[in-house]
Amino acid sequence: MNYIVKRILQALPTLFIVVLLNFVLVRLAPGDPISYILSNTAEAPPALVQEYIHQFGLDQPIYVQFEVYFSRLLQGDLGYSFTYNAPISTIIVPKVEATLLLTLVALALQILLGMGMGIWAMKGSRFKGILLNVSSIISWSAPTFWVGMILVILLGVNLKIFPVGGMFSFGVSESQLYTDILWHLILPALSLALAGYGLYFRLTRASFIETLSQDYIVTARAKGCSASTVLLKHAFKNALLPIITIIGTNASFLITGAALIEVVFGWPGIGYQLNYAIGARDYAMIEAIFLVVAVIVIISNLLADIAYTIIDPRVRYA
Repeated sequence: MNYIVKRILQALPTLFIVVLLNFVLVRLAPGDPISYILSNTAEAPPALVQEYIHQFGLDQPIYVQFEVYFSRLLQGDLGYSFTYNAPISTIIVPKVEATLLLTLVALALQILLGMGMGIWAMKGSRFKGILLNVSSIISWSAPTFWVGMILVILLGVNLKIFPVGGMFSFGVSESQLYTDILWHLILPALSLALAGYGLYFRLTRASFIETLSQDYIVTARAKGCSASTVLLKHAFKNALLPIITIIGTNASFLITGAALIEVVFGWPGIGYQLNYAIGARDYAMIEAIFLVVAVIVIISNLLADIAYTIIDPRVRYA
């Protein structure tokens, strides 16, 4: 318990630094929301420009702007989106739910596919191991959006098996909504999984090779245990430790990949929303999305640490 509390306390200053950098870097980027708002106005009167600048607080020093932003953030106020003319919390929650659905399903597919193939590669011919190893390298090297577009062309456009965009079909009945969402989820989740399973395959294979060389494994074999028993009962738990660590640290890469996939498939998540917010220079929306992503990454790393302590009790006393 003390270890978990310690990890939570360590995460707080990290989160503050993320909030600060997020706030500063967004404002240092070219463009501003005023230019976007007045983009359709041929010659905006200077008085109108100054009114908007004052309304958004852009006439204040940046440290004053950050103080106002951070104090509101501590009260649970993510800000107000001028592009939607609504509080960000009412807009972003459904987007976060859509992204979490996509990333969690993709993560489960990555782990099952990667670990399954990694264990399978340990049993069988050398040629099979080489073939699986090459496929994992190709998977790890392929850009996520490229894999997504290939699947769209093959399974969506040519074979017309799966829908190629959106989260659900227009006009779908409420009784069929969840089934329809799952049907739309297959291609984007599969794209993320295929573009990232190679990491888990290679790590699983390397971890098992190292674990199987340990003395207790030699002893188990000497006692007459079958190859499957040695692999799954004696080696599996210890080989799992580095994989759990990677699951937490890989969350940030998975969310980054999900942002590209959401644009390719028109999946209404935070990545798709971020693409729109950047084009509109919606400061508050961009900051809220980056903050949500940072919180998700920190929580995923924390959960990985907790799982690590459950599997290896020695970590609790470190």
